[in-house]
Amino acid sequence: MEGARRCAFAEKSRASNTAIFSLSTQPFATLWIYGGSPPRGVLVQVQPDCDLFPVRSQYSGENYSIGLNYLSSRPPLWYTLADCMTSGLLTGKPPRVIKAIRFTAKEPQLGLVPIDIAGNSDYRVDPYQDDFYRRLIELRQQVKSEMVAARARGDDDAEDRLNAEQQAMKITANSTSYGIFVEMNVVNYVSTITGTCHGAEGPGFETTVHNVETPGNYFHPLLGVIATVLGTILGKRYLIRISQKVFRRTVAGLLLLLGVYMVLKGFGIFR
Repeated sequence: MEGARRCAFAEKSRASNTAIFSLSTQPFATLWIYGGSPPRGVLVQVQPDCDLFPVRSQYSGENYSIGLNYLSSRPPLWYTLADCMTSGLLTGKPPRVIKAIRFTAKEPQLGLVPIDIAGNSDYRVDPYQDDFYRRLIELRQQVKSEMVAARARGDDDAEDRLNAEQQAMKITANSTSYGIFVEMNVVNYVSTITGTCHGAEGPGFETTVHNVETPGNYFHPLLGVIATVLGTILGKRYLIRISQKVFRRTVAGLLLLLGVYMVLKGFGIFR
């Protein structure tokens, strides 16, 4: 994620409710579908009223998962600004905004040093100059191209080595850009213990449990949430652009056929 090395040390500040509401009511297509930068680092408390939001639930009576659902709720809920914009795009109405929090990035921390991915000096990343995740993905594409070239010349050993490298880069990119920020380790107890269960707001409540989740060393829910939301938005943007391109080409083709028909009709071919 671009700027994650700075966002990880972000400073929290109150966002203007008026500005957030104004943003959420603008034409959504012009905000980010046509090349605009997706909103980052803004959490919004909304009063859902038949709005489309991601909801975790037990679908089909089986496993719990997250799906996009029409949601109404009396208690206010927290979502990202990107979620609110997506809901507005799909429903045609902005969610009711109660308040918002913006996280503003600071400068990168001191003491960071360049690293060689997999110990290869050709895969060096400077945290002050490069975006680690972007660089890692670019390097993976480079290695995949080299793998294809090795396959074409029949070098099986080189192909196997390069395939292992690109797979390792894929796993590293996924785990470091998202996984480590939402790492929760489960501690299992033989007997039940008393603990406090916390929700999005409020002091929490006492309950008895067998398992307790503890955050990992790099747990950072803001970055974990933003990574998934922006991935969803960019996927929607891609699909919308493809649909628009197909629509434009279809219309252009129909107009061309109509023009040919009119010309031929002028010559008396169609009577």
